[in-house]
Amino acid sequence: MATNKAPGFDKIPLRVIKDCLPAILPSLTSIINATFDSAYFPTVWRISEVIPIPKERDHQVANNNRPTSLLPILSKVCERAAHDQFTSYLLSENRLSSKQSGNIKLHSTETSVIHTTDEILSAIDKKKLSAVVFLDMSKAFDSINHEILYAKLKDVGASESVIVWFRSYLSSRYQAVRIYTALSDRLPVSCGVPQGSILGPLLFSIYVNDHPKKFLTSTLCRCHQATNVILPSRPGKCGRTYEQ
Repeated sequence: MATNKAPGFDKIPLRVIKDCLPAILPSLTSIINATFDSAYFPTVWRISEVIPIPKERDHQVANNNRPTSLLPILSKVCERAAHDQFTSYLLSENRLSSKQSGNIKLHSTETSVIHTTDEILSAIDKKKLSAVVFLDMSKAFDSINHEILYAKLKDVGASESVIVWFRSYLSSRYQAVRIYTALSDRLPVSCGVPQGSILGPLLFSIYVNDHPKKFLTSTLCRCHQATNVILPSRPGKCGRTYEQ
């Protein structure tokens, strides 16, 4: 992590942790290992300080702001360890859809464009036309249903203890919103994953991992919240195919 990363509500910057690392590394390692062994994510690490980041439109409208969560640095260190271990498992066991291009090493928006172009060119070789629907999910991270996510974790092969750990990570979370020097009261968060977290993008990828299987007559390519649905059809049969 970059040293200039903003700290969470505890105001402990990464720079201080790095400077103290020789002294605290054994204890920090023991704490992180204990969270995995006990399948428990510390309560104090589940508190977020949300900073609204304005989008291009009127930022005085709440929905036109992106809620970025500032999390305790130590919680992100633990998240990184969990992320790397679980991602390694998912990739080694080939659990992630090949149509996913976001949040995966060596994949990007360019990979998604290549997949989409390849599907269209393959259709042309078969003398077919392709209709492409471009979708962009609104508030994708905020709308994740936790119970559905736990079921999706089981689908990709997560053990019961791993799912219990993720339950602890996501449950009983609290957040307060900061605007300049003003800070709101803390309120509980019952759905979604924190934007700005290490695990958030991975959990979102798992949440939508089975979507390509739902499209039996078309191909789905996804990168982050953006999705392309490609539907090839022979000339003269497009209308009927697209209706189906």
